[in-house]
Amino acid sequence: MPPNLVGPVAISEESPSLEELETKFAARNIGPGGHWKPSFCTARHRVAIVIPFRNREPQLRTFLNYMHPFLQKQQLEYFIIVVEQDQKSKFNRAMLMNIGFVEARKLDDWQCYMFHDVDLLPEDDRNLYSCPPEQPRHMSAAVSTFGYR
Repeated sequence: MPPNLVGPVAISEESPSLEELETKFAARNIGPGGHWKPSFCTARHRVAIVIPFRNREPQLRTFLNYMHPFLQKQQLEYFIIVVEQDQKSKFNRAMLMNIGFVEARKLDDWQCYMFHDVDLLPEDDRNLYSCPPEQPRHMSAAVSTFGYR
């Protein structure tokens, strides 16, 4: 378990502009397209995170602003891949996840592929974004809007 994880964390719903995010991410050494790996240690896990997306820019900005520091704290090597669908056709989440997976594999041979909704934010930093060997993992078993049921 990485050091400095504290458990429940405050959710920030701050939604900076895309320009502000670019400046902030450059200062945090986040590479083009949302790639980061720790420079001070070897990451134990290498994770591609695929976000199916359409028409929710404020949620995307909130997600990126929150998730990059969250994932960095876990000392992962990660790449966030946002797959956007055009406005003309019906939203096809599964197709976007498949496209994201194919594109992620072109970038690198990741140990773990995660598919994440843009409007879900983890509330506990000990909820590690990694894939245990030989078993699937559901990262959002309870959601605040449903009273955690």
